Amino acid sequence: MTGLAITGEDADSATVYGGADFNISGRSYTTAIVPWSSVPAFTAINETHLTPDLASVVQEVVNRSGWCGGNAMNFKLQGTGLRLAKSYETDPSQAAYLRVQYDPDSVPASPAGCIVREYSARVKASSDDAEESSAGGMSLSSSDLELISDGGDQEVGVRFRSLEIDQGTTILAA
Repeated sequence: MTGLAITGEDADSATVYGGADFNISGRSYTTAIVPWSSVPAFTAINETHLTPDLASVVQEVVNRSGWCGGNAMNFKLQGTGLRLAKSYETDPSQAAYLRVQYDPDSVPASPAGCIVREYSARVKASSDDAEESSAGGMSLSSSDLELISDGGDQEVGVRFRSLEIDQGTTILAA
């Protein structure tokens, strides 16, 4: 059985992943944690899988006093089991994708046009998804992202650049 825990990097604007050891686990993460228990088997080629709602994680990051629209946000996936996800290197059009719905009335000094707005982003570069072995070794060029076991447990990080979500915006779903 595969079970994951998803957190966000507790940073105003998350930096790219580098090759130094512990470049995922060595960062600070949100207290908000979204469990993804019993992750279904990934059995079909090119199938899409949705995580549980990540709004609590996204909300904690956009509530930081230093968060500004256009900043980057990193997520960490850790847990047990194995599922293979597409990395940017394999197919940029199938890399991790983040969709955020927010309340436009909560955006400071922004005219509201409807009840719910949505913003989305995809991983845009090979340095925006990474794997870290339990010994701390980093892989920035893997053709797939093993969630989570690859001969031993590992952590996976994904980064979304230039998120146009204003600080303090009320997140409805992510």
